[in-house]
Amino acid sequence: MKMFQDERKYYTPELFKEIQEDFDYTHYLELLDQKVYAIYGDRNQIEYERKIEDLNLPISALEKLEIRFVHNACHMIMLENPEGLYAVLKSIFDELSV
Repeated sequence: MKMFQDERKYYTPELFKEIQEDFDYTHYLELLDQKVYAIYGDRNQIEYERKIEDLNLPISALEKLEIRFVHNACHMIMLENPEGLYAVLKSIFDELSV
């Protein structure tokens, strides 16, 4: 939620409502049996302990996800830290090929 608090001034009330309520596809995770990876930027807060909580995902979704973070990136991971994204993707592929 810290992200929303810091950036809320840039969001219209309609967009903020949509992000919080109308953009929830987590119920699809319940239909899947395989491992699902989620990759997020750590927002330049490597030691921030609440980053999982700040994703604001229900427990049912968190139980299905293998969450990885790319250091020194935010919303545009592939542009902000392409090497970090590559390292995370490579670690996932290496893990899957064992």
